[in-house]
Amino acid sequence: MLKRIIVKLMITGLLFTLPGCLGKRATPAAEAPPAPELFLVNSDKVAWSFQTDSWLQAAPAGKDGLIFCATVKGQLYALDALTGELVWKRKLENRITSAPLLWKNKVYVPAFRGGLYVLEKSTGEILSRFETSGAILATPAEHDGKLYFGDSDGNFYALSGEQLIEAWRYKAPNGISTSAVFKHGMVYFGGWDGKLYALHEDSGRLRWQFPTGNLIKSSPRLYKDKILFGSLDGNFYSLSAKNGIEKWRFSTGDQVATTPVINDGVVCFGSRDGIFYAVDIKTGVLRWKYQTDSEIDASPTLKDGIVYFGDSQGTLYALEGRFGHELWRFDTHGRIFATPLVSNGHVYVGSRDGFIYALQ
Repeated sequence: MLKRIIVKLMITGLLFTLPGCLGKRATPAAEAPPAPELFLVNSDKVAWSFQTDSWLQAAPAGKDGLIFCATVKGQLYALDALTGELVWKRKLENRITSAPLLWKNKVYVPAFRGGLYVLEKSTGEILSRFETSGAILATPAEHDGKLYFGDSDGNFYALSGEQLIEAWRYKAPNGISTSAVFKHGMVYFGGWDGKLYALHEDSGRLRWQFPTGNLIKSSPRLYKDKILFGSLDGNFYSLSAKNGIEKWRFSTGDQVATTPVINDGVVCFGSRDGIFYAVDIKTGVLRWKYQTDSEIDASPTLKDGIVYFGDSQGTLYALEGRFGHELWRFDTHGRIFATPLVSNGHVYVGSRDGFIYALQ
């Protein structure tokens, strides 16, 4: 019963959440050129918007001229990337809180009540489903023809091929809600027990684990020989990918639930203290930070040196990646939970207001 309550709180973003109340400004750690002129994106910059049946917690995904977005009521939409016109929709009768994986000609949709749906990309026809005991709260990862993902019951799965045959399963002591990354023949992910795990990708045998002080919701990122991730203990960590030895940690003012992006030797991530940080990967020293008016749960994305992320008040920001200057922002009418998608010359973002927006 307790685990079921925790899962629901993780889904709604209410677990261990403290609101921030900070003003907007970028604070560089070194001398920076003057900030460019700021502008607020207006309706003329909205290429299109599409209203769904409910709010969107899952990030959009795109491929072959289509944008896929899913709602917490289980409706999956395929939209034309340039016009926003509906191509098809499919009701899955299952809450969807994570972005689908687009692999080959199929759409792999993680579901809250347990299970991974497989749909045909062009039509939305349901082809198969792999049953799990717990909720799948992160996007599956594909690597060398296998799919890897965890669930809220602590199972971490490796499935072989498009037939979804279970190759192995690792049982963690608590839930898993991060996506996986791969290097050195190992697969890495974080758990609700506060540990980062490194398993042998061919067998699922544990190689090493690293403890933090609270749940890990931040999916790890790899950079050269380092693995980088945040924890709800308020710290952001850099470890050796080979043996899990800590290189450095950077402390923020609140929990770090976002997955980072890497920009030219700098790792960028948001915290629930309302600050977006840029930290030198080699040294762990702050390069710059940007203050918002609200906590940041939505993970960023990076394109052409520009970092995009949303906050809990529904504002989407675009920052220049080198010094953190704000280039523009766009206000939705609901909380932004998930990573924006930059593709086809547009920025796509979903909101709790029930709309997905395409910005030019």
